[in-house]
Formats: sequence, C-alpha cells, structure tokens
Amino acid sequence: MDKKRIFLVIPFEENFKQEISKVLLNIKPKFKEIRFIPENYWHLTILPPQYLNDLELNRMIELVQGLKLKKFKLKTNRIAFAPFNSNYRMIWLVFDNNQEFVSLKQEIFETLNKEFKLERIIKREEIIHLTLARFNFFDKNWSNILPLSLIQEVEITKIEFWKSNLKRTGAEYEVLKTIKF
Repeated sequence: MDKKRIFLVIPFEENFKQEISKVLLNIKPKFKEIRFIPENYWHLTILPPQYLNDLELNRMIELVQGLKLKKFKLKTNRIAFAPFNSNYRMIWLVFDNNQEFVSLKQEIFETLNKEFKLERIIKREEIIHLTLARFNFFDKNWSNILPLSLIQEVEITKIEFWKSNLKRTGAEYEVLKTIKF
C-alpha cells in the first residue's frame, strides 16, 4: 500500500483569516522577497507529518474521533520573525501560551502513540504559532517592521487530517477528514 504524508492540524475559521489578512495587507509590500503562505493553508500543527497507508490513516482517524475534545479559545500576541534566538527564516503569528492547546496535543499524542510509532516528535518548549511566511535570508533593514503587536481571539472548534504533497514551490495540502469538537 502506498504511504501518504499525513498530519493533524487545527484549521482557522474564515473570519479569523480575514482579520489577519487585513493586518498583512500593510506588511506584505515591505517584504517583496518573502513567500507568504496562502490563507487556505494556515493551520496549527497538532501532529507533524507521518507516513501512513490507508489502513493506518483510517485507524488514526478512528482513535481521534473517539476522544472527547472540547472547544477552546486562543489569543494572538504578535507577528514576529522566527524562530526566536536563531537565524530568522519565517514570519509567525504567535499566540499566548494556552494549557488547553497543550493538553489537546498531549492527549492526541498519547492516544496515537499507543498504536503507532510516531515520527518527528520533538520535545521542546511549546510556542503556539501560525507560520505566515518563509524566506531564505534575513535583511537587517526589516528589523524596524516587526515585531508587531496583535491581539485577536479565535475559537478552536475542530481538527483536521491533511495530506501534504511536497513541491518545489512549497507544500500543497488536501483536507482528508474534519473532526468537530
């Protein structure tokens, strides 16, 4: 059976994406060399990409559907260059720390880890973020543009399994299954 590159994400509602896009309208012209990620690909990663066949994917969906997941809210904090304390390669929308988000990730990981050998799991401090853009080099002239404070709240009401196809122009995603809370 063919393996697919699958990951589990929190997608965002349209009204939230529209609000963030309005803010980006003022920022994008200042970053002509940067590749901004299309809105329909904006997400928070719950489980990084795993290579799964159809049987494994269906079992993983079944296990996640069996969890009693609850809605919660996240609050944005700022738009900033990232990763922090490193060579900047991205622009992130950073969210405040949130125990409900951390608990959701942990519950899903522990449930799936009982049956699957999960790959690419890195133990590190959780910085909740949405990657808005990627670039290959950092121009020091950009330092006066970001960070930009941004306080916005978004309700998290679902998670999705996405298939990822890697292309030279960046990843392309396809929604395979939506699970509402």
